[in-house]
Amino acid sequence: MTNTLAQELQTSTPSVSVIMPLFNKAPFLREGIEGVLQQRYPNLEILVRDDGSSDDSREVLQSIADQNPNVDIKIFTGENMGVSFGRNFLIERASSPVIVSQDPDDIMLPGFIVEAINAMRSTGARIVYSDVDVFGVQETQWKPPAFDPFGIRYANCIAASFCMMDRDLWRAVGGFDLGLPFNEDWSFFIRAAQEGIAVHRFNKPFFRHRQTESGLYHSFIFGNWSHNLHLVMIANPDLYPVEEVLEAARRLREMPASWKQKFCNANEQVPTNPLPYLVLAIAALRDNDNASARSLLEHSIQSCSKREWLALHLLAELTESTEPQLASTFYHHARIRRPDLARVVNSRIDHLLAQIRGAQATPGAHPRT
Repeated sequence: MTNTLAQELQTSTPSVSVIMPLFNKAPFLREGIEGVLQQRYPNLEILVRDDGSSDDSREVLQSIADQNPNVDIKIFTGENMGVSFGRNFLIERASSPVIVSQDPDDIMLPGFIVEAINAMRSTGARIVYSDVDVFGVQETQWKPPAFDPFGIRYANCIAASFCMMDRDLWRAVGGFDLGLPFNEDWSFFIRAAQEGIAVHRFNKPFFRHRQTESGLYHSFIFGNWSHNLHLVMIANPDLYPVEEVLEAARRLREMPASWKQKFCNANEQVPTNPLPYLVLAIAALRDNDNASARSLLEHSIQSCSKREWLALHLLAELTESTEPQLASTFYHHARIRRPDLARVVNSRIDHLLAQIRGAQATPGAHPRT
């Protein structure tokens, strides 16, 4: 637990900031905010950023604020930048180190804030989460497993829509990845696990999650479990064995067709983020569009300062048959950035160098004596 969080929790009623990134949720917004108000928690602020909604979300939100003048509801508006941008934007502007993250169409059940604060106090947890009742197009209860700092790399147990967390943890991790239009929370908590944190889980539901036909979960995650795991792997390639990451990149060529447009949008919103370039390059390889794949991989490398080894490796594979010398260079640089890649690429480099030497020897064969 950080000093900032510990100091806040020592007060009799710690301040809490509830953040809600909003996009086209007008029919459900009032119910979502009402769940927060029903907490009856006295030291609370609600921060909402409308992400360029095309429905009347802004009007509904303003109406709720006007009807609750004694509640500190802060409203922000801006162009469409995606859910990761919205969460980062709001957490940065929150006044409390205690953050509750909730989507505006979900519902917080009574007692969560008080019990989560008590759990932080008694366990030193920097993240608190619970079971979730699911309703809408699917009726079930999500009972996530207990937090495992290694196991979360392969199966998510926390959703950013239903948790309380320490803002300093968000800072330490670097925020939510702007290049991920979905699974951004899974990726975030994978990286948070590297901080050696304590996490507390309530073995009962404190949230209701609304599933709709057009929602991110139903549109891009449900039924695509393996592809989502592969996506998280290439988003965090230094946290997995090299063989698993390379296999994930190969299998991700089978990603659903709908993903391509989502990452095109992410690329337009945040053109400096390397991940959308990488995902779109993999889609181009699937479509046998090698020219586009090469250009996208080169952009990904230029945008990335630490984890570009995967893009370098894919670029090496792409250029092996036509430019063996360049491919050898790409493999070499990938190996420098990820030393344990040597066991995968050394044989490829040796093969390419032998091929280059053979090509150089052929035109100038020695005359017989």
